[in-house]
Amino acid sequence: MARWHHSLTLRLALAFALLATLVFAALGVYLSRSADSHMAELDTHELLGKLALARHIGSREQSPAALAARLADALVGEHGVLVAVDGEKGRFSPGRRAARPRCWRRRRPASATRRCA
Repeated sequence: MARWHHSLTLRLALAFALLATLVFAALGVYLSRSADSHMAELDTHELLGKLALARHIGSREQSPAALAARLADALVGEHGVLVAVDGEKGRFSPGRRAARPRCWRRRRPASATRRCA
């Protein structure tokens, strides 16, 4: 069995470097996961705020045209938010455009659905 005949200083420096690398790698993984979790929480909070806004507007408007105009005004600048109104009761459901293709449409017959490019 070969023995390691290097100086104590070299061995301590290598051990410290290995330990520092492991600590910084673990810290980086922890901070990355924490940041991802925090950003997801902020996105959820923002979507819930947009949903509350859409519900508030929906409870005040009587006609579908007025509702569409008010929602368009309220969501100006929010390019990633898609709001769909289902049924006569007006149940709102938030969504992200990135989750659906651009050519996605609700309640179209299968023959009328156009293909995504």
